[in-house]
Amino acid sequence: MTLTGMQLANSTEPEKAIAALEGFKGKTFIGDVAVSAKTHQLERPYFVLRTKPKAEMKNDYDLGTIVERSTVMQPAELNECKDIGSF
Repeated sequence: MTLTGMQLANSTEPEKAIAALEGFKGKTFIGDVAVSAKTHQLERPYFVLRTKPKAEMKNDYDLGTIVERSTVMQPAELNECKDIGSF
């Protein structure tokens, strides 16, 4: 089960939900994920897919084959947020 920020904080107050999510780590169907306390961005595995021609698709959702999966984080300089705002 995945919890929301409001459930983790046991509150609907935005500041409390944000604080509860900062530094959150958990497992999902795509692997381990975390919320960066510094940038508030989701850190997660990424996938590179090779798309399939329509003739090779088993159904409408069989769009590609995973050719690479990475758990290495993207370099901070590429995704660093300079100002996440405040309340």
